[in-house]
Amino acid sequence: MHSVPLDPSVFSVVLNNLNQQILISNQAGLVLYFNDLFYANAPYPLEIGSSIHDIPFADIMQKEDKEALSLLYKSILVRSSKQFRYDFKCLQKDGNRYWLRLVNTEIEVGNGEYYFLHQIENIENQKQLVARLKQEKEKAEESDRQKSAFLANMSHEIRTPMNTIIGFTKLLAETSDQEEKDQFAEIVQSSGSHLLNLINDIIDISKIEAGFQDMKLLPVNLNDLLGDIKKLYLHDKRLIVKNLQLELESGLPELNATILTDDTRLRQVVSNLVDNAIKFTDKGTIVFGYKLPNETYNDGTPKLLFFVKDSGIGIADEDQKRIFERFQQVNEENKKMGTGLGLSIVNSLIKKLGGDIWVESVLGNGSTFYFTIPYLQKKKMTVPKTQKNSEETPDFQERVILIAEDIATNYQYLEVLLRKTKAQLIWVKNGKDAVKEVLSERQIDLVLMDLRMPIMDGYSATKQIKLIKPKLPIVAVTAFAINGDMEKAFDFGCDEYITKPVMKQELFDKMKLFLGS
Repeated sequence: MHSVPLDPSVFSVVLNNLNQQILISNQAGLVLYFNDLFYANAPYPLEIGSSIHDIPFADIMQKEDKEALSLLYKSILVRSSKQFRYDFKCLQKDGNRYWLRLVNTEIEVGNGEYYFLHQIENIENQKQLVARLKQEKEKAEESDRQKSAFLANMSHEIRTPMNTIIGFTKLLAETSDQEEKDQFAEIVQSSGSHLLNLINDIIDISKIEAGFQDMKLLPVNLNDLLGDIKKLYLHDKRLIVKNLQLELESGLPELNATILTDDTRLRQVVSNLVDNAIKFTDKGTIVFGYKLPNETYNDGTPKLLFFVKDSGIGIADEDQKRIFERFQQVNEENKKMGTGLGLSIVNSLIKKLGGDIWVESVLGNGSTFYFTIPYLQKKKMTVPKTQKNSEETPDFQERVILIAEDIATNYQYLEVLLRKTKAQLIWVKNGKDAVKEVLSERQIDLVLMDLRMPIMDGYSATKQIKLIKPKLPIVAVTAFAINGDMEKAFDFGCDEYITKPVMKQELFDKMKLFLGS
């Protein structure tokens, strides 16, 4: 190695420009040099000639770090090693403790003497980055584990009602006993409803992840909404079998019970919580309702507090936060049927409505779910009156219905539903043939249009039909159920919209809008 003698001040400039704290001591521990960065960060008095043995290590670092460093220094003193590196948390002059990396190197200076070069680097950011990466890795692994468990559970959840539907449908075809037929048909219908709820959960999660879950704020009477939910669940067979009591506590008089919120989503939230309470309660009472506490949001808007209280199995403290996370279920040993999505959906919807949700529970002694939403009101609000539809089969005699549907079983189902209406049906299997039928001289009074078909889809067919006969009513009948699908159907010219599976009464009600009764 070749070099030219340099002035010591040059070395001082170099060492002061390093992004490291530098200290040099001799073998006796006396301080020979330290750079500006070391002095700026040292939480103790320091001067040339002082001893590093006087540094109050017990005050600035953990006991185990002090002991580890002591052993490492001894290894150099006994000449078993010339360098070591050690990471530790240490107090600095600003009063905070940071992760530091010490690299200690022995430098021989001749005549059997040697110095110690102490290089200290602040690695707090590196440690935080590593911790974050580790946390993200663990989070991703946990998410994968949860998704795998969810998919395994989903397979079970789908197969269970499907097995029931297929099995009892076969038995239904084989039996001639009317009582058995009624019993089997009821089981098939119940399993079908369970399967539909499962699919709706998956669709809701998809909407939430895609950001399609928009809220439509309209006047809603809370007493009517909760009253409807109670009436619905009073006929739930689980209440009857378990002998459960369902009580409703309305918190406001009629005059003040109308607020601006999303009727559909609020109804979904309360129904989900009541359904959960019924599922996990084997005896006693379930109470649900709302009240107006003297609490406000940061902007001064009053809070409405809703609650659903049960006397069921309860939830352990450690599970009370994670039940609102996706794919989570607790009480594994007493696990009920379900996807682990319900409370996650509820949590997302409540946030969309501008509120919060939490649970108070004692394991083995029931749970109370609470959630808040804003108490929003406008002057002279009126709740749209829902028309009570007759359940009688309408008479569509002499009416001609064009059904565009590519799946034969879907058409057969519609044909059975409409059989007693005496309507004349025309069946086509794609949008192109639907347009041809409208172009023909045949009378057509209404079109039931599937949106997803081969050759020409329902959107394009609707657009062309409306150019030919603008006043011909077209009702979209489709499995598309994501937000935006309905708007797209209306944009292309559809007059009404029904999602599959088609419910008889909903179909009749939509058709009566255009054909009368």
